[in-house]
Amino acid sequence: MLPLVADSTKLQPHQYSRAHNLRVRNGVVSTIKAPVRIMDFPIRTATKLQGHYALGSVHIVFADGFAYCKDLSDQTSDYQIIDDVQLSSTVNVVYATTVSESSFNFARSRSNDYKESEIHYTERVSGLPSGLVCQDGSSQPIVIQSNLVARRLGDYNHWTPEFPEYVPIGSLMLELNGVLYIISSDHRSIYRSVSGRPLDFMVNIRSDGSKEPLEGNGGAETVSHAVGYSPITCIGKLNANRVVFFVSTLENSWVVQPDYSALIFGEPVFNNIPVGATGAVGPFAFADINGDAAFVDTTGIRSFNAVSQDTNVGKNRPFSAAIAPFLRDIRQVASAAIEFDDYIFFSVNTVYGYGVLVFDTILDVFVSLDLYSNIGPIKQFCKVISETVYKLFFITVDNKLYEAFASGQREIAELHVGDFSSSDEKIDLHPWMIDVNILNSQDNGNFLIIPTVEKVQSIEQYSIAYKLGDNKPLTVDIARSLTGWRVGVIIKWSGVVDISSIRMISETQESIVSTDQKARAYKTLMEN
Repeated sequence: MLPLVADSTKLQPHQYSRAHNLRVRNGVVSTIKAPVRIMDFPIRTATKLQGHYALGSVHIVFADGFAYCKDLSDQTSDYQIIDDVQLSSTVNVVYATTVSESSFNFARSRSNDYKESEIHYTERVSGLPSGLVCQDGSSQPIVIQSNLVARRLGDYNHWTPEFPEYVPIGSLMLELNGVLYIISSDHRSIYRSVSGRPLDFMVNIRSDGSKEPLEGNGGAETVSHAVGYSPITCIGKLNANRVVFFVSTLENSWVVQPDYSALIFGEPVFNNIPVGATGAVGPFAFADINGDAAFVDTTGIRSFNAVSQDTNVGKNRPFSAAIAPFLRDIRQVASAAIEFDDYIFFSVNTVYGYGVLVFDTILDVFVSLDLYSNIGPIKQFCKVISETVYKLFFITVDNKLYEAFASGQREIAELHVGDFSSSDEKIDLHPWMIDVNILNSQDNGNFLIIPTVEKVQSIEQYSIAYKLGDNKPLTVDIARSLTGWRVGVIIKWSGVVDISSIRMISETQESIVSTDQKARAYKTLMEN
């Protein structure tokens, strides 16, 4: 686990002070597979990758205003262009979200001319399809259906009571409980669809069920909601509640809650519950974690309890305090977050450079800071999950697409075990032996052992070889010239082999003349 402690000599068992490119499961520490860049044409030649999303087993990538798709359940397929998708080639982000098909297909009318009047439901009307709704903020949105057929969605003028499809131009989107929410193009208003009809934003109807002649009098803006003056940066689903959702600007964040005691055109108004005086830096910098919600703000990672709606947000809560030293004095700009395989991945800038902080939702702790070799900052993750597909992809700020954990090669893991010391600051330690207990070796390789004294790496470094099939302790003798009150060890490796425990054996300065004063300091990792 990765709880950082101000005094690294006071780490508890099963803790370590720093780790890169590793995971902890089943009582062992393991390396991770490296990412693989997607080199399919035209993805590799695109000048601007604008976003990527999943539609079932299909991975859809927006590049230079076009959409490309690949069915990952078919191992022989390549990325192909989707016909009839033409969006802005200049916007940095194409926003998209999947929507369900309409579930409430009845015409609506009002009992009188008051907007608070009761809504009546009469004859059945045409149902509306499911698919991936795509927005560039300036042109009429497009829907890509499950058969990968795309078309423009209806605007205000195309809506009729018999075919009630109307989707306004906007940006960020979220479908929740049969309602599609769209953030306006200027990022200051929240539009909502009719309940049970994600592609019908004609909430404002006349008493006979028809629309107002002008969109300015009856469109989505007339029943929109706002949270503040500043532009909205993020809208996110809170898995602890199927009705409320998260909205933020850079300066503030809220839980937005429908109020069913006050209906307008048969739909609830909204209450803004303040979360804190900070917000997510971007549309993809939000994740739900075991009932808590977390987001990357300009200074770090913040969290709040979405179940109790605890509005006391802070970067120093137990969730984020462990990694605060990694983010100290760093301003976050390009950030993203996602849940995948019982981990939450946060793409952030750190004191060690751009990387991915990894939170283990089973152990309920941060376990690693992944630092991928020669890969730029990540601006968006995307997971594709179906009965036969379970993959994670990401796009970097330099417009490259990667599949995570897909290479046959491993990233170099780096484990900082922590510091060992005597109980008396006046007594130095002489480390003289390090044991590394390994399991499940699946190749031949080496561990690089780097002793540290007072947090400074020793120029004397050691290599321990292991072989395929090894399940045993490996031992290295340390030069007696190393001495200090606080001594530690760093271990690096990139092979397919697990570490179950590490032990450093040291002796005090007095032990040279008196064996009664000999002290041994050790730390065992992941014994559970």
